[in-house]
Amino acid sequence: MSRFTRSSPMPSSRGDLAHWHMREGALQRMLPPWEEVDVVKAPVPMVDGATAEFILHKGLLPIRWVARHEQVDPAKGFVDIQVRGPFRRWRHEHRFEERGASSAITDDIQYEFPLPPLGSLLGGWLVRGDLERAFRFRHQRLANDLRRHMECSALAGMSVGITGSSGLVGRQLQAFLTTGGTSVKRLTRGSASAGRGEIQWNPGGERVATAPFESLDAIVHLAGANLADERWTPVRKEVLRESRIAATRNLCTLLAGLDRKPKVLVCMSGIGIYGTEHGRTVDERDAAGDDFIAQLARDWEAAAQPAIDAGIRVVFLRAGMVVTAAGGAVAKMRTPFLFGAGGPIGSGRQGISWIASDDLLGMIATAIIDDRWSGPVNAVAPESVEQRNFAKALGRSLRRPAIAPMPAAVVRMLFGEMGESLLLRGQFARPTRASELGFRWDFPLVQDALDFELGRA
Repeated sequence: MSRFTRSSPMPSSRGDLAHWHMREGALQRMLPPWEEVDVVKAPVPMVDGATAEFILHKGLLPIRWVARHEQVDPAKGFVDIQVRGPFRRWRHEHRFEERGASSAITDDIQYEFPLPPLGSLLGGWLVRGDLERAFRFRHQRLANDLRRHMECSALAGMSVGITGSSGLVGRQLQAFLTTGGTSVKRLTRGSASAGRGEIQWNPGGERVATAPFESLDAIVHLAGANLADERWTPVRKEVLRESRIAATRNLCTLLAGLDRKPKVLVCMSGIGIYGTEHGRTVDERDAAGDDFIAQLARDWEAAAQPAIDAGIRVVFLRAGMVVTAAGGAVAKMRTPFLFGAGGPIGSGRQGISWIASDDLLGMIATAIIDDRWSGPVNAVAPESVEQRNFAKALGRSLRRPAIAPMPAAVVRMLFGEMGESLLLRGQFARPTRASELGFRWDFPLVQDALDFELGRA
């Protein structure tokens, strides 16, 4: 049997450490973002006999993994045993240890390869490296989450609704909130009956039951068609506008008519509101630009006026590029970089204002509980960079060169106006308001954020 053990101190009490693991969302937060994993079943509630099931994609090979949980002690830890998976045997003990006012976690794994000793000879060093990367990431994220939950302790016990909960940010936000003790309701589209943990809403404005909305203390509005999914044809532009502007207006009109209104609406927006042709630095005091993406963001924010008029505190988080290996820009760039085809796009001097995925979750959490947060807040890191420097940082994280340029003419030919706006132009946006309000970033530097998300920290 091979053995892997990793222990790390944690900034919380043992009780808070244990509660994090026992709540819904823990499995989602543990998954390394650079791995492609589909969660089929989470072990909720966490009791003896509960099972976790997921599919791990390694290249073209999908690996189904089923683990049964045993010896569950809500204060001290638990064990999971592989029922089905890639190993001949797998036993993973999670131990929660008390260390004065703080705590520590120990992950102790014993595993045996199939086809011994050939399996161990062929895969031993690969598995060991994967475990080192995965548990270094898991322990760092766990410590960061526990610290953020302590800072945002008022979230525990609140009820928060999320639109766009199935998206890249929405999935992680739901998991982050639930592991901290927040009740989350997914605002789901369509006419079908709402399921467990769901509230039905219709972005098109069709009538829905309003009573479930009156149970919510806050709403986080993330829904909207992805800007980078398709070329910006006239039809696509209308889809982008409808999915943001009409949906936001209809949601806010519904909220304004409630007898018991949510205290706060956190509405996602974007730094594209400043326009995309700046060599200078912009912040929340700058006016909106005049290109398509700026007009879209401006009208998107204006659509929330019914909620503001009704006395709901509304926060517009103007997000930059979200840095995560699980999707979005970094995931799309990863493949060409791995093949040595990454590098500067166009001039490479255009600004990239970005934010680590977990810092965006922290901003959302802080915006919910802190009454000082209202109006526009740039959701970006303190360090904005030129695109060529972002490419160099990504290359360092992936251990690849960043010297293969993509000429501007090629970008325009392949992506049209979308490529011009999103790839060849940019902004150097500063988080002036968040800094004034005392927000703490876990990842203020782009190299640290990329290393963490790609398992290279």
